[in-house]
Amino acid sequence: VQSGAVPIASAPAFRPKNKVSIIGCGQVGLAIAYSLLNRNAVGALALCDIDEEKLLGEAMDLRQGSAFYSRVRIDASSDYAVTKDSDLVIVTAGTARPPGG
Repeated sequence: VQSGAVPIASAPAFRPKNKVSIIGCGQVGLAIAYSLLNRNAVGALALCDIDEEKLLGEAMDLRQGSAFYSRVRIDASSDYAVTKDSDLVIVTAGTARPPGG
């Protein structure tokens, strides 16, 4: 580094301002997700549910509608790791569903 020059630092990893995770994405969990998005209350939304196929479909619906919201990152997985670094975790999961139910 030359005298008087400012060293170049690497940019920090992107971290949204408000990350909210919802565990359990049935009717209640998705109603909360829609409310948070409509209020522009989150910078990132992480959805976690045991039924990954349904969850991924719901996440696609939310992403399609997110064209009408401010910049929001929407992640979905059946793995709880998706909730890492959340500022708020909301648990709406109920009793376990029977297989295939």
